[in-house]
Amino acid sequence: DWANFYNYTANTDWMNAVTQSGNAANHELSFSGGNEKNRLYGSVNYRDETGTTINTSTKRLLNRLNFEHYFTKKLTLALNLSYGNSKDDCNSVDILDMAFKKAPHMSIWKYDAVGELTGGYFTNSSTYQGNSWDTQNPVAISETENALRSTNNFMTTAHLQYSVNDWLRFRETFSYNILSSETKKQLPYSMSDKGYMQFRNEIHAFVKVPFKEEQINSLNATFTWVRQDENISEKGANEYNANYTNSYKQSYNRKKNAIVSSVNYKLYNRYILTVNARMESNSMAEDSYKWDKFYGASLAWRFSEEPLFKNTILNNGLIHAGYSYSTYHPDLGFSSYHLYSQNGSNLDPIFNPNYNNVNSPVNYTIHIPSYDAGLELGLFDNRLHISTDYYYKKLDNQYHLPTKNQIIELTDKGWEGSFDFSIVNRKNLSWSLQFNIAQNEQLLDKLTNLAGTKPAEYDNGVYGTYVAEGKPLGSIYGFKNEGVYASNEVAYARGRDGNIYYNNGEPLPTKYGQYYTYKGGDTKYKDINYDGTIDDADLVYLGNSNPTYTGGFGSTVQFRNITLTCNFHYRTGNKVINQTAMEAEGLYGKNNMSKKMLNRWRVQGQQEEGLMPRADLNNFYNYLPSDRYVESGSFVRMNYLNLGYAFGKNACRKMLVKDLSLNLSGQRLYTYSKYSGLNPETEISHNYLSESNYDHSRISPPEVYTVSIRITI
Repeated sequence: DWANFYNYTANTDWMNAVTQSGNAANHELSFSGGNEKNRLYGSVNYRDETGTTINTSTKRLLNRLNFEHYFTKKLTLALNLSYGNSKDDCNSVDILDMAFKKAPHMSIWKYDAVGELTGGYFTNSSTYQGNSWDTQNPVAISETENALRSTNNFMTTAHLQYSVNDWLRFRETFSYNILSSETKKQLPYSMSDKGYMQFRNEIHAFVKVPFKEEQINSLNATFTWVRQDENISEKGANEYNANYTNSYKQSYNRKKNAIVSSVNYKLYNRYILTVNARMESNSMAEDSYKWDKFYGASLAWRFSEEPLFKNTILNNGLIHAGYSYSTYHPDLGFSSYHLYSQNGSNLDPIFNPNYNNVNSPVNYTIHIPSYDAGLELGLFDNRLHISTDYYYKKLDNQYHLPTKNQIIELTDKGWEGSFDFSIVNRKNLSWSLQFNIAQNEQLLDKLTNLAGTKPAEYDNGVYGTYVAEGKPLGSIYGFKNEGVYASNEVAYARGRDGNIYYNNGEPLPTKYGQYYTYKGGDTKYKDINYDGTIDDADLVYLGNSNPTYTGGFGSTVQFRNITLTCNFHYRTGNKVINQTAMEAEGLYGKNNMSKKMLNRWRVQGQQEEGLMPRADLNNFYNYLPSDRYVESGSFVRMNYLNLGYAFGKNACRKMLVKDLSLNLSGQRLYTYSKYSGLNPETEISHNYLSESNYDHSRISPPEVYTVSIRITI
């Protein structure tokens, strides 16, 4: 007799309902021509793409036109024009997240009391899961409430070059960039209109000192002056409900000036000295801190040019080392302007300007001394190339957001290496291998204020980000998970000897701080100090978010007109927090759950392999951050595979074309990893002082297959 019986007895795969196979079509037409005085090149590119989420698409048009004119041998002019337009149709809200949480027994379509479809979506304002936006029907939201974003970008650049003689040349560059973006959303209603204009002027002077014996000495210098003006504006409105709309308008101007110089000296093409300097001012900085400065120098020895290495397997050998020192003030605020916003409701549309004074940045300077050294080798007629580099950078007085009261000193060091080996190089057959590897480490040398502190609360699934001097950034801290308490008796507090703690003859239960008493079916966390309480003292090191090694490898094989190329990417040694699994296995709410929760604790004494904690509404204590959701993020992924065929000249001549080629390619075709989540390749954070490496994926990264044809007429 319940009117909504058929609306609440479905078996809906919500993720499947909001995802689809995406398609993309890319069309490009280019042309070129000219004579001794003029050269012309142009291209038109149009891309039409549908996303892997329903009702998402992108249409993009890009036009380019390049023109060069030679007035004389000494005076040339080059013009570069480009215009781009893109239209994005996307969802107003994150429907993937909505579908991930949506209860599966709820229907997409609305049924009447006898089970007949009504022709509409099941979109009750209040459902089993609540009445917030993220519990609504994601299919209905996507179909009826969308967001449109339109972007236009016009850029023009002019280069005027004059060669005084063989050793002195001047070039001036003017560029003008206009960017506008308009976004409209329907749920909830909002609109924004952003504009950006940039004018840039560069004057270069190139000097080549005319030595009598250039094979012995070579000196080149470049001097550059840069001026850049920017104007950024934004206006829009946000509707919070039917009676209240907030509108805003803001803009600012910024000017930059820079002076850049570079000098390069070579002796016998063996000994090389390079000196660089740069000074840059920013109108948004405080007056006494206007100029950022950079100085650098490097030495190189091309030892392969020494007589000792002539007529050997060594074709190129270079050792280089450098030092640089830079100082700058952090661009954390905009002290040169203020923002104004206007607020008013639809019922009382009174213009109400709010004066928002943006805080000025703290007046201090960041100092960054850095060192680097490297080796380059070319062997066996340059069939084997090997290179390796080491760098060491020190950051003093680093300003850390968002606390704005921490001064930190960091050491950033690492190394990288690569080789490229042409194994076979014949007329109709070639085969080459490539490999690269890199390691980076950031150490905290000094931290003022809050040094070595941990977050006090862990009941919200947030992992601790403990930082200490001399330790690497990105460390993850949490509790040790030891399974599930089989019964209330097993949950009693115990000492190191395994004996139960008693108080006046009564056994003491294990507690989480002073808030919660653990029972049968709850998660068992290791009591590190055996005090009967799970708290900060029981946190342990669970791993580091930073990978030990990153890199890639690949190979290219060419036989006659057929070319096969494959590239792999890898990452090892890092840990990933599987936030997706934590949310899907945390049976503390009414959201959709993982199938693993079917094997959850239900009765006292239940104890079996793989048992999940009990269901407990609104209780987060069973899902505190622990090693259960910290997994190895190591992986090897086939990033790219391409098979190409180039038609021969005779075949092209018969088809009245100059060149014709066909390519079949695929991206992200295979990933090897022990990680149980959807995507081990999480984004590496630049702020491991205050966050860890979380995987919030709702779907796996898509595989992309491409068929392309290239024709030259």
